Amino acid sequence: MKKFLREVYLLLVMGILLGSICFASEDFIKVDKIGDFKLEIGAVLPQRFLDKNRSSQKLTISSTQTAPGYNIKSNGIKYKISVDESNAISFIYSDDPEFMTPEKICSGMKFMDAYKSAPQTSVVLERGWIGYIPYQSGWNAAVLLDSRGQWSYFDKIAFVFKRK
Repeated sequence: MKKFLREVYLLLVMGILLGSICFASEDFIKVDKIGDFKLEIGAVLPQRFLDKNRSSQKLTISSTQTAPGYNIKSNGIKYKISVDESNAISFIYSDDPEFMTPEKICSGMKFMDAYKSAPQTSVVLERGWIGYIPYQSGWNAAVLLDSRGQWSYFDKIAFVFKRK
């Protein structure tokens, strides 16, 4: 019973910490037919995208910051993006296991395997939120921290992200 209550508590804490990432609407806007759209940090969302779509959520982009966000789908892969005050993409997130970074890292893979792919780096902790492994491509592999602010090599990658 104690173990069950502990797990329920952990789930509640994670839900609160992740905020809108976990509870965001699951409607994804297809962006493949927007000719000048680029899914990259710094790219400004096209005006016709902004005219047609409103930010659907606030995304957690660091342990202390949120930003307006959109659920998008590009080439069949689901992403969440956030934008800065000039509507430039400042954060790209994917927990879609079909998305793979140039280093062949994806959501759901074992954290230890992801860590082995970046032997010259250490895990960066953002207290109260995630631990992540940075890669040369600019992508990061994130693992969720437990209620004590810790992670384990036995955890799985929760999502991959890039940010400004």
